[in-house]
Amino acid sequence: AGVSRTATPLTGKGAPPRPLGCRLQNLVLASNGISAEGAAALAGALPALPSLRALRLNRNAVRDAGAAALAAAVVGHALTELALAENGIGAKGAAALADAVGGRTCLARLDLAGNDVDDAGAAAIAAALATNSTLHHLGLASNRIGDAGGAALGGALAGAAASALRSLALAG
Repeated sequence: AGVSRTATPLTGKGAPPRPLGCRLQNLVLASNGISAEGAAALAGALPALPSLRALRLNRNAVRDAGAAALAAAVVGHALTELALAENGIGAKGAAALADAVGGRTCLARLDLAGNDVDDAGAAAIAAALATNSTLHHLGLASNRIGDAGGAALGGALAGAAASALRSLALAG
């Protein structure tokens, strides 16, 4: 056989089996060489992990395609932290994540430090802050954000809509 995807509880005879992983809250897969394909597979698994609150994929190779897959998966999910530092994510991946942040998401922390986010990616994220009420920490340190991206983020911070944001990391 294979490995069963369900587990029978030790108590409560006759109770339906629960999916494995239903209690998993933190998943840390940093520095594992996870590619866009692996990130897409993880994104597909998120519905089976309703208790997952933190997904940390720092220092992998998620790139734009993997970021887009994860962005689509976090909309409507209870995930509160997504750490994607040092994954080769550029403007397209940042724009996909911005769409998620601007939509129905529970994300309170998004870390994109050490990627290739440029002015266009920063502007997309800045625009998403106008409709987001849950994001408290945004990590954008050590990216390729210049004057235009900085101005877009500054404009978002000046607006009352960005009041949920408590921490913005741009150093580097």
